[in-house]
Amino acid sequence: MGALLFLCKCPFSAQQPEMTFPTPIGGVPYHIDLAPSVIFAVAYGCLLPLVAYRIWDKNSRTVMLLGTIIFAVERIVAFSLRAAQATDEGKRFSLSLTAYIQSDLALGYIGIASDLSNLLRTMLVTPTYGSETYIQSTEAESRWKFWLTTAKLSDPEVNGKSNQRDFPGKPPAGTPDHPNTRFWVRRGTRFTGLAFLAATITGIISTGSFVPMVKGETSVHRVEVLRYVSTAVALFLMLFVIGEALWGYFFLPRVNRQGCTILCAITGLTIVIAIYRLSVMHNSIDSLQSTGPGSLSSSTDKALFYVFHVLPEWLSTSLLLIFNTRRIFSTGFVGDWRYRDETPKELEQRLKGEAKHREKLKLRELKLSAPEPALTKH
Repeated sequence: MGALLFLCKCPFSAQQPEMTFPTPIGGVPYHIDLAPSVIFAVAYGCLLPLVAYRIWDKNSRTVMLLGTIIFAVERIVAFSLRAAQATDEGKRFSLSLTAYIQSDLALGYIGIASDLSNLLRTMLVTPTYGSETYIQSTEAESRWKFWLTTAKLSDPEVNGKSNQRDFPGKPPAGTPDHPNTRFWVRRGTRFTGLAFLAATITGIISTGSFVPMVKGETSVHRVEVLRYVSTAVALFLMLFVIGEALWGYFFLPRVNRQGCTILCAITGLTIVIAIYRLSVMHNSIDSLQSTGPGSLSSSTDKALFYVFHVLPEWLSTSLLLIFNTRRIFSTGFVGDWRYRDETPKELEQRLKGEAKHREKLKLRELKLSAPEPALTKH
């Protein structure tokens, strides 16, 4: 009996379970990752001329593409590092490099989806303006001063608006305004933006805990939960964005249907990424050097990663840069920045400012049209 108790208490009588942690998405880079990493680094590099053009061209320049532009440049760095890991064993198992790339993969597609939510807002808000309120739209604000400068100043005006020459892009006279629809669109997209921020924060916390988790300094369960929460919330919001775009396509008059179609297609690509991530998150390993089941190191696992995670990201970025986002989504330079409509006091101040601006233009026109004094001969 005493011998039995001794064996039960002996630390060698039962094997202690090894600590495991979630497998890095895409697995640890090996030689098989070199070619695809180089290909995608070059593919993102090929987008740089488009990036430069969108920044240079005033007709397509918009702050709404800033996140996409940063993402495209940053991906070149990420895949260059992944290629270096594939060829250098010291870098391959580097915790800091692995943590950085995992953070990049976890947050990149959420950033794209968040940008799509902002584009959706401007696209749905613009057609809710009537002929009398269209000037408040972000699309109109970006053109208004230019029109004031080039309009025929001799045209008769009413409240700063020309009767003879209408503002370009303005809906036909008598087009009704839909302030309630505009209010709820803004509220819905504002909720979506805040929820995407929550998905981003949980993703940052989970990837920021990668190194302490591998070292056993933080709870593995906590990191697993945060990863699932971040991805699941992002997936739900992407479906919500598609639902809003489809609502606009079928029920919102004067909406840009091409924009709705493009937005649904790009959001669908980000949904593929989220579903892929959720499908592989259950895998775990006990060491970065592990190549066994669950390590996502097989040829099939690698192929699935590049096809269902990396490729949709590149396609999403390419579509946002290839199409004139500013024109299709009516973003203007900064997008729909208003949280409410213009108040009567703000309208009065704007009209005064426009009148003052036009007065300056008239004075300049008079100076330019005045004949030069003739030179007298002595």
